[in-house]
Amino acid sequence: MSEIPDIPRSLQELESLRVSVAASLPGQKGVVVEVCLSRPRKLNALGASFWRDFPLCMRILDTWAPCRCVLLTGEGAAFCSGIELQYAASLFQPTEAEPQEESGREVNSPAATLADPARRALHLRRVVAPLQEAISSVEHINKPVLAAISGPCIGAGVDLVSSCDVRLAAADALFSVREVQLAMAPDIGTLQRLPRIVRSGSWVREVCFSARFFSAQEAEREGFVSALYPDREALHKAAVALCLALAEMSPVALAATKQGLNFARGRPVSESLEQQLTVSAAMLQTLDIPLAVGMQMQQKERGSKRAQMPPFAGL
Repeated sequence: MSEIPDIPRSLQELESLRVSVAASLPGQKGVVVEVCLSRPRKLNALGASFWRDFPLCMRILDTWAPCRCVLLTGEGAAFCSGIELQYAASLFQPTEAEPQEESGREVNSPAATLADPARRALHLRRVVAPLQEAISSVEHINKPVLAAISGPCIGAGVDLVSSCDVRLAAADALFSVREVQLAMAPDIGTLQRLPRIVRSGSWVREVCFSARFFSAQEAEREGFVSALYPDREALHKAAVALCLALAEMSPVALAATKQGLNFARGRPVSESLEQQLTVSAAMLQTLDIPLAVGMQMQQKERGSKRAQMPPFAGL
């Protein structure tokens, strides 16, 4: 029996997330790491601490070798109620600057900053860009990230799960691209990712324009989630089982596959194939390939019908 590794201490101290080992590979150090949005009293609204904690968490898990797969969940009645409105309002405020006198007026005062459209626009770019980067950190990690969604998933919650590799949902999941209801356009990922996930561009525009709620059943029908489960418990059990199945695979193969899928979105096939040549030139040199091929040959000789993978090193 291999000892289950402890979660890195820096991940145990995050304010907005609870990070834990959800499952481990028998006889190996590989684990499934559950990252749980942990502000249940606020319905897991994404406040200042989340935008600081989440990209840090993804960066650490990307380089923590025991982590083979990440499971994203929400604690309590909601998966995520969106960005915290008080935090969002604070983003629109100009940064404080030391006042400088010029012809009797303060040119660097907050009031002056707000009065200048160009400076206001640059300020907003500076504050929104890190939010986009936090959501995109899911795509940058070289390990599969699965979202298990139960309860409401609103606004920035849709941005977040849209960036995940796989989405599973409980029957009580409820979604809304809510930003238009607040007189703004979604600007941290939904408009860019949702049309590439689901089947109908017309449906995407309808739910984004109207900000209406859509059910887990509708989400499955449109291809936004790949499977539904009757309740939170069944969802979590199935999600962990899927994560374990992925965790058994070669981490190198999973990383190369994720990179290839992400790169191919919106690009010509010829360009994507060229990029895949570069990736394969490196990844085909992995020692995982002879291990996997040898295991498959042994199973074939024994007449085994159950596919098994050899133990692979972490990434």
